[in-house]
Amino acid sequence: MTIFLVACKKEGVLQVEKEIVNVSISSFWAEPEVVTTLRMDNVILSDSFGTKMPLVINQTIEKVKGKQHLTLTDRKTGNVWIDTSLTVNGNFFSASILQLGEGVPQLIVKNEEQSDPAKKNFGFYYTDPNLPGALELELYRVVVNGSTIVSGADAPYAVFKGLTKGKFLGFTGIPYAKGFGVGERIVFKLKNAQTGEYVPNAGEIDPIRYTKGGRFFLPGAANLESMANHIFSIRVNVRPTGNTYTANSLVSY
Repeated sequence: MTIFLVACKKEGVLQVEKEIVNVSISSFWAEPEVVTTLRMDNVILSDSFGTKMPLVINQTIEKVKGKQHLTLTDRKTGNVWIDTSLTVNGNFFSASILQLGEGVPQLIVKNEEQSDPAKKNFGFYYTDPNLPGALELELYRVVVNGSTIVSGADAPYAVFKGLTKGKFLGFTGIPYAKGFGVGERIVFKLKNAQTGEYVPNAGEIDPIRYTKGGRFFLPGAANLESMANHIFSIRVNVRPTGNTYTANSLVSY
């Protein structure tokens, strides 16, 4: 759907018809004190975009002819981190700016087209000081009925190797032909990749009460279905009765 600001004629002067675009940009920042200026076609979307609010920008601006120009400037150093021209089809633009580790963030433009329903790409990023420097994650897709595990607990559904603290090293594809249905729980075990041993209280799964191992917090149903790539942040929940672990949805695109 194309949206225009209606043209009119006032006192003999024809007002120029203008097209608008709705801009939505989310962000994640690994560094604790990031402040940037984000511009699109010379319109300042935010002059305090960074670690502190706002983490998501939603604005409506005038759409220029041809490609749209987007820049992101580090306010501390004046360095331009992102300077790119984009083709915006229609009147909606959605993207994420991700700083996974120290240094220049990356711009990920979200694809509005439906992804392959039979495949999803999962990737992981973590900085939790209570986790070892290298991890191996075993993902289990378990079917439960009340307090009974029906299937899926005997062998991992997928294994993610080579996870490194403070670095995002890419995706691993997993089958997704059946989606994630009612009664299914997505849980995981964690190994210290250097020793080959499970980290404390993460060598077993508990898809009923989640008192052992880890659980996934998947993105919203719409994002999970329509987006092909999903990045999760692994965290430790320190408890007197034993640590538990979560993989929280960081971004989908």
